[in-house]
Amino acid sequence: MKFYIKNEQGYSLLITLFTFVLISLFGFSLFIVTNNTMKTSANERIDQSVYYVAEAGLVEKRAALFEQIQKAHQQAVAEYTNQLLTTPLHQQTINFQEIFKKELDKTVDISSDVINDFEKNFSHQATAEIEIHREEHLASNIISYTIYSTGSLNDKERKVSQRIVVALNTVSTIPDSGTGNVGDFAVYSKNNITYGYYGIKDQVKGHLASASTSQVEVNGWYPEPIHITYDPDSFDQLVNETFQQQLHFDSSAFENIDYRPNHSPLIKGNSLIGNWNEHHNKVLTLIDHLKLDTFSTSNNLTLNIDVGQSDKILFVDRLTFDGTVNILGTGSLTIFVKESLNFKYSNINVNGDPNKLNIYYAGSDKITIANGLHLKANLFIKNADLTFSGGAGISGSFYSNGTGKTLINGGTVSKDVLFVMPHSNFTLTGGANFIGSILCNDLLIDGGAKIDSQAGGGLGKPITIEINPTNPIHSNPIVEVNG
Repeated sequence: MKFYIKNEQGYSLLITLFTFVLISLFGFSLFIVTNNTMKTSANERIDQSVYYVAEAGLVEKRAALFEQIQKAHQQAVAEYTNQLLTTPLHQQTINFQEIFKKELDKTVDISSDVINDFEKNFSHQATAEIEIHREEHLASNIISYTIYSTGSLNDKERKVSQRIVVALNTVSTIPDSGTGNVGDFAVYSKNNITYGYYGIKDQVKGHLASASTSQVEVNGWYPEPIHITYDPDSFDQLVNETFQQQLHFDSSAFENIDYRPNHSPLIKGNSLIGNWNEHHNKVLTLIDHLKLDTFSTSNNLTLNIDVGQSDKILFVDRLTFDGTVNILGTGSLTIFVKESLNFKYSNINVNGDPNKLNIYYAGSDKITIANGLHLKANLFIKNADLTFSGGAGISGSFYSNGTGKTLINGGTVSKDVLFVMPHSNFTLTGGANFIGSILCNDLLIDGGAKIDSQAGGGLGKPITIEINPTNPIHSNPIVEVNG
C-alpha cells in the first residue's frame, strides 16, 4: 500500500524567496543604472552649459569687437576723404590701408576680460574668460583678431574660439569727372608763368604750379623770387587721364550721326535765320538730331530750343548767336559748328545749367567773346584762337587740345570758369578780373589783371570724390579648442 504526502508549502516558500531576491537584485540594478544615468545627464548638462557659457561670452565680445572695427573703418574713411579733399593732387600719396590700420590700433580694445553676469546654475556662478590675439598680415592687407572664450562652471571648463579677419583695402575711389580731382590751383602751366610786374603777386588768389619751373618770371626788378609749386608729373596726368575725354575732338563722330529732317516752320531752305516776325518767342522742337547749313538769331530776338527728354545734337556749318536763346526740356543740347562761330550781344542759356549746352567748334577763325555776351555753356575748340574782351559774363568750361592763343583783355570772366588748354598760351591784361582756374602751356598776366580761384569754379573748386567703402569684416566659424 502506497502513501503520498501532499504538503507543498515549503516549496512555495522557496519560490517566493527566490522571486523576492531576483526582484530586489533587478530593482537595485535599475537604481544603480538610473543613478548613474542621472549623474551622467547632470555632467552632460553642466558640460553643455559650460560650452554655452563659453560661446555666449565669445558672442558678447565679438559684438563689441565688430562695433569697434566698424567705428574705426568709418573714421578711416572720413580721414581718407578729408585728406583727398585737402591735399593737392601732386602731393597725394594717401594710403587708406595705413589710415585704417592706425584707426584700428587706436579704437579696438584687445585686453582680456571676464564676463560673469550669467544666471547661476544650482548656486554656481558661471564665468567666461575672454582673450583676443591680434595678428598682422600686411602682405595680404589684412589684420586678424582671434577671440578665445573659456567657459567655467562647477570646476568644468570648455574653450571656444573664432577668427575675425579685417581687410584693410576696403574702399574704391572714383574721382569726379571734369574739374573735381584737379586740386586747388588757380593756374597750372606746363611752362612759364610770367608777371608783368612784381605787384601782381597780390592780385592772384590761389595756388600756382608749373611742370617746368619753380618760380614766377617777373618782367623787371623784383625784391625776391615768387616761388610756385614745381611738379613735372601731374600736369600730363591731368591732361591724359582727368581731361582726356573733354580734350578729344573727333569731328567724324558728328559727321557720321544719322540726322533727320525737321519740318518746323522756323526752318527754311535747311537754315534757321531768325527774324522778329517769324521767330520771336517761338519754340524750335527737336524731335531728333538735326543738321542745318546756317543757324542764326538776331538782336532782341528770343528763341527757345526744346530738346525734350533726351539729349540732342545740332550740326551746323555756320552759327551766330545774337539775342536770347533758351534751352528747354530735361535733355542737353550739343551744337557742332563746322566752319564759323560768332557770338554777339546775346544771352545764351543764362537760366540753365552750363552742362545743358555743349558747343564744339571745328573751324579755324578766331572766336571773340565781347561785352554784352552772357553765356552758360561748355565750349570745345579744335584749334582756334580765343579772345575775351569787355564785360562778358561766362559760366562753364573751355577745352582745347590745339595750339591756339587765348587773350582775356578787360572785363570780368564770371564765376565757375575753367580753362583746360594744355597747348595754348594765355594772356590776361587790361584789368581783366578772372574768377576761375586755368590749365595752359604758358601764362602772362599784366595790366592790372586779377585771378581768383578761391572765389569759385574751375581748378580751385572743392574736390568731389565718390568713396565706395565695403564691409571690412569676415568671420570664420566658431570652433572648440581642445586642451
